[in-house]
Amino acid sequence: MDIGALWVVIRSDRDQGFQPILVIGMAGSVDTGANRRLAALTNVCAEQGVWFHVDAAYGAIAMLSPALGPLFADMEHADAVAFDFPKWAQV
Repeated sequence: MDIGALWVVIRSDRDQGFQPILVIGMAGSVDTGANRRLAALTNVCAEQGVWFHVDAAYGAIAMLSPALGPLFADMEHADAVAFDFPKWAQV
């Protein structure tokens, strides 16, 4: 996710009278394992007063791995986290 573009969109929405309420970050996508910039998203959401949700169906379990855990740093700062135990637990 382009963090600069996120700032622009939030500002643009507010300028048009809309109230952004939610940003969703990805912590380990199903197809590629992609991980989004959680620390940067956390900061944007905190500064803008927007709810930050992390889809961590894979990432939540990967955090327990010493090798993979650092990839998911800052997930603990999200307002909400979706977690799917069987996805990684059965790998």
